[in-house]
Amino acid sequence: MMKHCLQIILATAIIFVASVSATAQKTMTVGQYRRASYDKQVKQNPYSVNYKSSDVKSYGVFFAEYNPHTWSYDDGRLSKTESNYHGISVGFTYFLPLGSPLGIDAGAKVQYLFRNKTEQEVKNKFSMVSLTAPVSLAYDLLLSESFALHPYAGIYGRYTFSAKTQKEADERRYTENWMKNDHPMGGMKRFVAGWQLGASCRISEVFSFGAAYWMDFSKVTDYDKLRGFNIMLGATF
Repeated sequence: MMKHCLQIILATAIIFVASVSATAQKTMTVGQYRRASYDKQVKQNPYSVNYKSSDVKSYGVFFAEYNPHTWSYDDGRLSKTESNYHGISVGFTYFLPLGSPLGIDAGAKVQYLFRNKTEQEVKNKFSMVSLTAPVSLAYDLLLSESFALHPYAGIYGRYTFSAKTQKEADERRYTENWMKNDHPMGGMKRFVAGWQLGASCRISEVFSFGAAYWMDFSKVTDYDKLRGFNIMLGATF
């Protein structure tokens, strides 16, 4: 009887020692606990210098652009390209990720396109005011904590409010309204769509700069088609 009791006590002791050993292996040291607690705080604290987010976030950009562009003339007999047209735009764009770095860019900008030219002692001042709304498929590539590359491609729609040429010769001045149907070029179309391809860079989630190439799908008059570049500088929000 005594022998049987000793066997039971010995088996219980062995089980108890094994249980304590296993628990000890799973128990964190004080240093391990502090490190795990710190890592958790860093991960959840967006103000930490070591904070890293695995999610691509939406953001916006207020920007100004320089828009050098050309007019391509083609009436079926004569084709030529008129350069030295300029433009200035101000607007905004907003990036909305689709659950990944791939997302949608959309925005709007007011454009002022112009050119001053003198031919045969006649001064020509062309000006055009329009509203452009681009929509693009974009990819937000985070290359480091302070630098991101943002390539995009998409389409835009442009609505023209006014377009005119002021001519001055022999101290006489008169204005041609391109929006009238009886204009020699057939009148300016109010709405024109086109495509764009470009990329921007974002620095420290504060500044953004980039460039893009764009071209209208159709002619803006009976004979003219526009294409050009956007050179952008903006601030993120």
